[in-house]
Amino acid sequence: MNSAMGIRGISRGVLVACQVLACAAAAVGQEQQLNLADIRKNNFTSIDKQRVQDWCQQRIRLIIDSKEPLKVAPAFVTEVNSHIQATDATSAFKAGIVEAVATAFAAQYKPATDAKDPAALASVVLLAFLKAYDSPGALACYKLAINDAFPGVRLVAAEGLLKSKLSAQDWETLLLVLQKQASTETDPPTMDRFYRVLTMNGGPAVDRVVPVLMAILNARLTRFEQKGEFPAVADANAAAWLAGKFAQINNNQTKNNIVLATARLVADAVHHYTKTEAGREQREQLERVVVVAEAQLKVMVKPAAGQTQPDVTTAMTDGGVERNAKMEKAIGAWIGTDEADGILNAAPYSFPRGLGIKRPAPASGPAATAPAATAPAR
Repeated sequence: MNSAMGIRGISRGVLVACQVLACAAAAVGQEQQLNLADIRKNNFTSIDKQRVQDWCQQRIRLIIDSKEPLKVAPAFVTEVNSHIQATDATSAFKAGIVEAVATAFAAQYKPATDAKDPAALASVVLLAFLKAYDSPGALACYKLAINDAFPGVRLVAAEGLLKSKLSAQDWETLLLVLQKQASTETDPPTMDRFYRVLTMNGGPAVDRVVPVLMAILNARLTRFEQKGEFPAVADANAAAWLAGKFAQINNNQTKNNIVLATARLVADAVHHYTKTEAGREQREQLERVVVVAEAQLKVMVKPAAGQTQPDVTTAMTDGGVERNAKMEKAIGAWIGTDEADGILNAAPYSFPRGLGIKRPAPASGPAATAPAATAPAR
């Protein structure tokens, strides 16, 4: 009897203990949900700040680890936005919760292993949320994410940098980071944003930006020439920015380097246009590169007396069955051929014929004459 009562007592004790643990767990779950409707009305005291920070840490950890990031991440963003946009939300709360999201993301950011990694989709949603607000804490997130393996993450991070208010101290570290990533970037839209960050964001002085842009452009030109990658309109726009600063630059070697890079860009675009099997969209991009980059070349390089300025653009836009041959003749008049010098092979440039470009031997013969060129956007 005493034994039976003892067993029943132990059972009741275990039951009570389980009920206590269940209540505690429920209490913890409620506490983690927070009452943001009340917190948003206050001036974001240190206690509220810590509670919101803990909540963001937990929610973002769940989002990053989720197998359904496109379900849970937008739900989180919608929830946070509903409180930020509430009419009774204080300015301190609005700034504070965005900062908390940025801090939590930077602390738990998980680089994508490939384009199918769910963490990448979570990062895209969270970075897009941060980009919508001017939060100083978001800068650390963008710096981390511009090296992500997923181009969508890099794109949103670069757009965030483009929107950020960057200090002189920020630029000290960011210049080299951007140079390294942009020099290996393969996604054209992201490349465009990297160039824009460097040229349109009220950045450092021209003499600081020019070497970085030149390093990026030269790295990309080498890939166009040796690995078969295609020039992008973003590269032509970067060349246009450099040409626009040409008159401000006092160093003649720097000026020559800008001319050389611009000429290589036109030559690479012509090569891919006339010698490779580019698709229609790629051909249209190459046309734009030729139009924009050659226009800069014409401004920077004036022919000597008696010389006629070459015109690849007209040869391209005129079209016809002889278009490719005419384009190659025009670029040869700029950079020289095995048989004759071009304008850029003479003083004051004295570049080697063909600009010293080395390309892999073609796997097959030249591409057949392509259809008439589409009208490029000017």
